[in-house]
Amino acid sequence: MDRAGRQHSSKSRAGARFVVAVVAWWSVWAMSPPLALAAPGATQAVDGTQALGQRLGECLGREDPVCIRGVLEAVESATGAGFTLRYAKGYLALLEARFDRARELLGALADDAAAPKVLRERARSMARVAASTATVVARHRPTPIVDGAFEVWVEPGPDEVLVPLFDEVLRRAAPALVKVFGPLPAAPIRIFVYGRAEQLAATTGLTETQIKTSGTIAVCKYNRLMVTSPRALVFGYAYADTVTHELVHLLVTRRGGDRVPVWLHEALARSHEALWRGVAPGDLEREERVLLDRARRRRDWVTLRQMSPSIAALPSQERAQLAFAEVHHLLAWLLAPEGRSVQRLLDRFGAGDDAPSALAAMTGEPWARTESAWLRALRRGEGYEPPPPDAEAAMPLAFKGAGAGGKAAVSRGQRHVELGDRLLALERPLAAVLEYRKAMAKGATVDVMMATRLGRALLALGRLDEAASEVKAALARFAQHAPLLLLAGQVALGRGDAAQALEHAQQAAWHNPFDPGVPALAAAALDALGKADAAASWRARGRQIAR
Repeated sequence: MDRAGRQHSSKSRAGARFVVAVVAWWSVWAMSPPLALAAPGATQAVDGTQALGQRLGECLGREDPVCIRGVLEAVESATGAGFTLRYAKGYLALLEARFDRARELLGALADDAAAPKVLRERARSMARVAASTATVVARHRPTPIVDGAFEVWVEPGPDEVLVPLFDEVLRRAAPALVKVFGPLPAAPIRIFVYGRAEQLAATTGLTETQIKTSGTIAVCKYNRLMVTSPRALVFGYAYADTVTHELVHLLVTRRGGDRVPVWLHEALARSHEALWRGVAPGDLEREERVLLDRARRRRDWVTLRQMSPSIAALPSQERAQLAFAEVHHLLAWLLAPEGRSVQRLLDRFGAGDDAPSALAAMTGEPWARTESAWLRALRRGEGYEPPPPDAEAAMPLAFKGAGAGGKAAVSRGQRHVELGDRLLALERPLAAVLEYRKAMAKGATVDVMMATRLGRALLALGRLDEAASEVKAALARFAQHAPLLLLAGQVALGRGDAAQALEHAQQAAWHNPFDPGVPALAAAALDALGKADAAASWRARGRQIAR
């Protein structure tokens, strides 16, 4: 039975590329079956108790420790020891984050020549995952959050600043998601924070090639959420949306089992990841609309078939981005009619329906007919507002794609941009503003980086009204870029609007809490608002990230 693990991706390294909120849906899937109970010899390993074997397979597919434990007790009572039982005990230890015990149990099974080959191979693979995970998380320590419903595992040091932030976002996210997907699983839901995205390869069984190609940033797999620290990326990333996204994958797996198709898994997670901050599931973001509009004009789509069994197999990040925009549109389209319930849909999968049957029960039409109707709507550009005329020109490099060798063509006016950067670094903001204006006059793209450069120069000059105007226009297009949010807050504080400055600081913290300017801005805003205790708390965060 296949089980899909969810990963986010980003290519932001050493400033070569930058990532805004779109990181939250750059994703690939890694398929890894927990147990092939249908394989020859596997069901016989539970001494002919076929019903128990089937139930055990379903529990493993849901990655549900409570379910697995209950069935294991019944199997052991009915049959005694068996190879499948031994595998399930080792896999259970992995799901419960008992990594050394999982390595011991699975390693012993892998070395047992009497065991069926399929179980020995799978046990060997899982033993490697358990061993490498034990090494990666050796210094991690758990902290309960959200009244014990979740548990964040981090290494002592700067990443501990994420713990109260995860608590805040999940206190908002959990009630909203429960309304859509049903109750949370038994506590605790574990969240592991890794200092480097590459550590996901060691802890998930992904290949390093998949990690490097996709820039994988987060995974829901083995009954836990694994999230790369925003400290690992130059500008951070939308980690608050990301951890919510991964939680959706866990809820979908627990309720629907392993029959939920890749595209639906991703569509549900992508569309509900921002529910915690009041974004409706059907709201497509600006960059998604740009991608869909471009695909419509080019008549070049990623099919649902191409998305399975692994979006990691798509040839580029650009194709992956388009795939996720498509499935977000598809879910919004599917849920548009009144009365369609996500819980009822997932329950059909949980009861054993395949995708066509479950979806047909939801829509009242054969799935093939529904899919054809959606494709017609997609190709006509229905269901989303067209992007602004200049939207594609102002998109980040990561969306527009790079040329051969990963290098983008130098835009007109680039020399003026570079000169402006040097002048700003030399604390000559007026000269920098003049160079940036020349660059724009010669056709340089006014993207988020250009807007931030110009705003900083204007702020340094004390031309606050002009800076506010530039920042407001940029935020309308790039609402989740941490440096721009920080700049907006600094401009607001300079104009005497401490409440607005604090709001921008909090928004920036959801993307990059490791920028020392974020706690400094928040503390200054709180001081201006007369909230000394809260200001002191933010200053403590600043000291923490400096450790």
